[in-house]
Amino acid sequence: MSDRRCYFGTGQHTLYKSIDALKEWLAIGIVVHGPESGEGRRESAKKAAALHAQAVVERMKALPCSTEQKIQMLDAIGQYIKK
Repeated sequence: MSDRRCYFGTGQHTLYKSIDALKEWLAIGIVVHGPESGEGRRESAKKAAALHAQAVVERMKALPCSTEQKIQMLDAIGQYIKK
């Protein structure tokens, strides 16, 4: 994604475009050869979620936005996920 500006419109359409752009910017590819047991898969899933959360935090810190815009973006993502 070449445009890394933070933007939020007043309309729902702009919000979704912003979230989709953020998801594209945050996307990375990972190949994992994991455990076969149920407990091992659960533990791997927890570790993967923690790594993903840390990656999101680091990418959010790197955005050229004000703290207020970053908070608005996280709030919008949270509302989007709840739907």
